[in-house]
Amino acid sequence: MSEANSNGIMEPLDILADHIPWYRMRWFFVVTLLLFIPATLVIGLTGNIYGKHQGELFKLANKTKYMIIAVGSFLMLSNIIRFL
Repeated sequence: MSEANSNGIMEPLDILADHIPWYRMRWFFVVTLLLFIPATLVIGLTGNIYGKHQGELFKLANKTKYMIIAVGSFLMLSNIIRFL
């Protein structure tokens, strides 16, 4: 995980995975990005996104989360404009 930490993608945590709601996990964030972008925006803007890597729990860095939200917003707006 040190390689990911040097890139600023993950921030390690000292809490148990049982205390994190399932809709705040990274896999759910990616699935909503692919299937329903407005849910991704709501989840991303209202709290942190968490994941596991090699058994360690981490928080997705805010700059990474906001970049994903920006891409999702762009895709959503481009589809709205295309169908108008």
